[in-house]
Amino acid sequence: MKELYFVHLFNDYSGSPRVLRDAIDCELEHSDKKYLFTSGHKGFLTGASCNLKTVPYKRSSNKFIVLFHFMIAQIYTFFVLSFYLIKAKFKNKETHVVVNTILPFGAGLAGKFFATKVVWYVHELAIDPKPLDMLLKVVLRFAADEVLFVSQYVKSKYQNLSCKQTVILNGLRGDFPTKVDVDPEQKFNNKTILFVGSLKNYKGIHSFVKLAESLPHLKFVAALNCNTDELTLLNNIPSNLALHVRPNRLETLYKDAMLLVNLSIPTEWVETFGLTIIEGFTFGCPAIIPPEGGPTEFTDSSNAIRVDCRDFQQLLTHIKYITSDYDVWLNMCKSANSVAEDFTTKQFQRRVSPYFSIEKLGTLE
Repeated sequence: MKELYFVHLFNDYSGSPRVLRDAIDCELEHSDKKYLFTSGHKGFLTGASCNLKTVPYKRSSNKFIVLFHFMIAQIYTFFVLSFYLIKAKFKNKETHVVVNTILPFGAGLAGKFFATKVVWYVHELAIDPKPLDMLLKVVLRFAADEVLFVSQYVKSKYQNLSCKQTVILNGLRGDFPTKVDVDPEQKFNNKTILFVGSLKNYKGIHSFVKLAESLPHLKFVAALNCNTDELTLLNNIPSNLALHVRPNRLETLYKDAMLLVNLSIPTEWVETFGLTIIEGFTFGCPAIIPPEGGPTEFTDSSNAIRVDCRDFQQLLTHIKYITSDYDVWLNMCKSANSVAEDFTTKQFQRRVSPYFSIEKLGTLE
């Protein structure tokens, strides 16, 4: 008799809950019961095939209020999860806790004390403020029986872990198309440059606006994970730049685009994986990427160009080069599409299944 417990603090439409959802979906038949502890917000974890336990967690613009709700969520998760684990122990059931991101440390502690095994899935490099980051990593080192990392880059930033460590690169979400018919000539002639990300300075949105101003003969499209009200943070939007707030059909934007750009500022934000790049690759979009981080692990010069966005002249030069030579672009397009074939949902679930399937977890001691 076995039970599996998944824990994720904040349910939304970002990368980490999406990865967990695919992992949950690949564990369909080996456990007697599956439980999911997460917030009551809508996101990728909504509707997952688990017994849902809603964690009382709220977001706020005030960091002190956020910290208060964070600690309440940890206390709640620790005691409620401990109750379930102890109850299962009395029934001689094997229990495994899967903690997603380093944030739910209350779940990690409960798992350490009362579960058969704790698997921790790490997506991020660090958390602000630094004292909290230190606490989370101390608990991780203490509680985890095995740690999964989304990239080798993330793994390299976690030191002094004595447990087993594995890198599992992410895959495309389950409802994302894996084989797409695109018209290369039409795609190239559209001359559309795509940015997908949040409306944060460290994501390079202002560099993207500057690119649009500097290259008026090209079309620029930004798919932004923000609220409509937040668009006021951007001023003097050029006429060749279209802004989309959380578009329902991101695939349409990928299909129309000839080039995807990731303009994260390396000194402020390092991409731990870069799932949007894989999504763009699926639609034959080569990419401009930062010079370090997770994206460098699945790209090379045949499908992506590494540029520090702070070197704006070099950024301009590379974009002009790719967008003006069809043969160069087409070769990069084909290479990008070829890479995407290794990152389908089925490929990801095949990689992650031995760590999230409770039947196999028991063999990994």
